[in-house]
Amino acid sequence: MEKIKVYLSARISQDAHFWSNFVCDLLDERFEVFKPHEHNPYNVDHRYLQKSVYEMDLHAMQNSDIGLLLSPYGRDCAWEVGWYSKSDKPIVLYADNKVAPSVKTILHRI
Repeated sequence: MEKIKVYLSARISQDAHFWSNFVCDLLDERFEVFKPHEHNPYNVDHRYLQKSVYEMDLHAMQNSDIGLLLSPYGRDCAWEVGWYSKSDKPIVLYADNKVAPSVKTILHRI
């Protein structure tokens, strides 16, 4: 069975990695998630990212079946949401009653 390809639209800063990974881990084996924070440098101002970073993300969006938007949003998320709005692919927002909760909060829920 072919996996559903998901493009994660979320902040790529290091402090957001845990939350992004936590939410993506909620998806089962039917899904394959492209996480930009695993490929994009998080300590470089987005205006100075290499073209190859943009091309990798664009290729992942073009090959995705759906986008997954996580809050809190980063600046680049607006571009990704705009791209999906003009494509034939949906983008969905995962919302929680707590935005990017702390590790302690997440571990308490488990």
